[in-house]
Amino acid sequence: MTTSDITTQGSKDINSFETEMANTIRRYRLESQGNSGFIASLGLLIKKMYEDGVLSDIGREAYDNSGNKKSVSYESLAVNFSEKILKENRKA
Repeated sequence: MTTSDITTQGSKDINSFETEMANTIRRYRLESQGNSGFIASLGLLIKKMYEDGVLSDIGREAYDNSGNKKSVSYESLAVNFSEKILKENRKA
């Protein structure tokens, strides 16, 4: 992590809050299936951040790759987002 809280991978950046959110989703997912409501709430937050243009390039790419937005639940959106961000963060 750099002093500006951005991890750089090539010419793309991952914001620290995206990494933290991905780690939180992963942790809550591993702890219990009872956390699915909380994870779905994070998925809704990710969608709102995408619509507001807050996500980094990799964050937008992770959101775009989460499948058909009309049929994907917020929980699966959050899980897919988390997996993509953590994968890209390991590459950095």
